[in-house]
Amino acid sequence: VACTRLTCLPISSRTARAGKHVSCATSSRDEEVDKPAEVRVRLPWTGDIGPREIKLLADAFSDPKLLSSVPTIGGYMLRNGTAALRHQASILRGGPGGKVGGGSATYPSSWSGPFAFANELIAGFLEAVSASNELERYRSRTRGEGEEEALRRVGEYVRGLRGLMAVGIAPMPGTKVQSIEIDGRSAVWLTPDGKSWDDPDAPRRTVMWMHGGAFILCSTNTHARLLSSLGIAAGAKVLSVEYPLAPDEGRYEEMLSHVVEAYQWLTNPSGGGVDPGSIVVGGDSAGGHLAVGLVQRLISSEVAKGPAGVVLMSPWLDPGRDDPATEDAWNSARDTSCCYLRGVKDSLKVVHDLVFERVMEEEEENELAFSYLPPRNMLRRELWDGERASRCPPMLVQYGGAEVLAAESRNFVRIASESGIEVTSQEFKDLPHVFQVFDALEAEGERAIQSAGAFVSDVCKSS
Repeated sequence: VACTRLTCLPISSRTARAGKHVSCATSSRDEEVDKPAEVRVRLPWTGDIGPREIKLLADAFSDPKLLSSVPTIGGYMLRNGTAALRHQASILRGGPGGKVGGGSATYPSSWSGPFAFANELIAGFLEAVSASNELERYRSRTRGEGEEEALRRVGEYVRGLRGLMAVGIAPMPGTKVQSIEIDGRSAVWLTPDGKSWDDPDAPRRTVMWMHGGAFILCSTNTHARLLSSLGIAAGAKVLSVEYPLAPDEGRYEEMLSHVVEAYQWLTNPSGGGVDPGSIVVGGDSAGGHLAVGLVQRLISSEVAKGPAGVVLMSPWLDPGRDDPATEDAWNSARDTSCCYLRGVKDSLKVVHDLVFERVMEEEEENELAFSYLPPRNMLRRELWDGERASRCPPMLVQYGGAEVLAAESRNFVRIASESGIEVTSQEFKDLPHVFQVFDALEAEGERAIQSAGAFVSDVCKSS
């Protein structure tokens, strides 16, 4: 601890334009500009740690059930990480390398040792979560009796997992991090060059991002490096929307409603004050689904003028596996995939039920009432036909060729292209789900972020 450089972030300000409390931080040192509202600290390798993160951590480490699962999680991660190390040792000795997770897949030859190790640590963590008793209880629940208790327990378990992930990853140096409130929930600005988001010299170009995490996990902190890297590459400030997470904070309806409200705030002169022509919306994984849901809401109603473009990184577009190609990919994933998602087929089915239960009930009564709520499956062709397609902004879709969700991205790109939508597809061979978060370990991750930044700059030329 004595050797750790702490960066204290006790800065607060009020912006007349937003009318919201803002707490600020940069990854370089800041000067105090107002009476501190809260103290936030950052270790060199973490995101901002404040009262919310401390509470999540405290709750996690005071939960006996979660603590009892920590050795299991650690065991899975150790098992998978060791397999990656054995693979790398075999390669260094001139051998054939190792198999992935006991299946028939092999690690791609382009993967470095650290990259394979990181992929396997995440795979082990997710497999341990997938095998948890709480998810199994919810999976095997019966309607009515015991359902409420199963939901409560899975909610407690998920909150504990969020606590374990609360510290996150540090943003890129020089990024100013500012927390605001939109509709009673946190949102976070990440602005390059140490500028405040409402500084006249800050970029007008803006990326509004919905983080991934299967609709139940993660936050701006877990995605801080990715978002700040994208902001630097695009010459843009990034607004990270902290939408409600399932099952305890909300279901899909609440998530999408909050995302729409955040976009309305961003484009309102008395809120974010950003012209829609200077905005690109985007998301990774589950956040990609919400980004597409926002676009669907905007092109099917008069909620607000649409953005200049859309960036999707490994979007999770068919969570119910309605498309046969999606189902086939999941059925073969454990034996044939090197992607870290390969072992979570069953747990993601539980997540789908948690998130979309009410949507499924409403779909039959409101079959194509898109102004009310877009459907679960964003691969439905009727979503992108005719006038709807003509209103859709240009899109960039990036995905890993080795990821389980690759079939979803390929189908989405095909449907959008056939409908006349301007869509750019970038498949990165042999890479896993949201590989951009590994940009420090994998050069293709950095290249993808630079490409996404160029796309943002291109569609927002006037900014």
